[in-house]
Amino acid sequence: MSKLRFGAMSLALAGSMIALSGTVLADGPRYSIKDTPAPAPFSWTGFYVGLNAGYAWGNSDLASSFTCPVTDGTCPYNVPLNQQRFSSDTSGTSRSSGFTGGGQAGYNWQMGNIVLGAETDFNAFHLSRTIAGGGPIPSTGLPWAGTASVDTDWLFTLRGRAGWTVLPQILLYATGGLAVTKLEVGNSFSGFNFAPGPTPAPTPGSSSQADTKAGWTVGGGLEWAIDRNWSLKSEYLFVNFGTVGTTARVNGVVNGGGGAVVTPNVFTTTGDLNAHIARVGLNYKF
Repeated sequence: MSKLRFGAMSLALAGSMIALSGTVLADGPRYSIKDTPAPAPFSWTGFYVGLNAGYAWGNSDLASSFTCPVTDGTCPYNVPLNQQRFSSDTSGTSRSSGFTGGGQAGYNWQMGNIVLGAETDFNAFHLSRTIAGGGPIPSTGLPWAGTASVDTDWLFTLRGRAGWTVLPQILLYATGGLAVTKLEVGNSFSGFNFAPGPTPAPTPGSSSQADTKAGWTVGGGLEWAIDRNWSLKSEYLFVNFGTVGTTARVNGVVNGGGGAVVTPNVFTTTGDLNAHIARVGLNYKF
């Protein structure tokens, strides 16, 4: 009888424990690993700012023309052979290169794998080159020297960007739009012409013109998002600008002119600029 009573008590205790464990499980923690929210997918959408640095190289076509504005032969250098030499020796293609660097800011909109955006930047952009000519003047044998030059110091662009995410955090993009720079073209001439008396008279002249020129740019790049805020980019741009011209007056005297200043020769130089830019950049997205 005692054995039956002990067995019944054991069964009752086991049942109570089972009921209690069910209650604990029912009232226990309501969250599991499966219920933890997944991190939001990476997005390129947002405003960003950054810095860039790189290398620029370009070409400028400089064209000079040394002429007499009148037909009465009163210019110091009225011999066509002289004028042709002065013109050709200060004309040609000038190549220059140098460092470029600055800052950029922009905004991206992501729609699926497509990323559209707008970006502006302002950079140091120093490209400068001079063509120099000189030697004996064909008609007299006296020395002359002349130069034609082009120079720029800064670059501003305002561009659209259109890209494709080859991977969620790697963006391949094309870009293009407005490019602006201050382009300066200059020239100078120094020489000697025959004058009354034993000493040849110097005939100098120089000029320069600087204009803010609007052109265009096109290029592309690859950007890698290191994390949700920082990204690295590698970029190429081609920029092209219009022409700037400048005109110098080359004064002088002619043999038999009594030392009086006569009609000056006109020394005109025009120059343009196109350049390639290869640079890297670091962006921070807000």
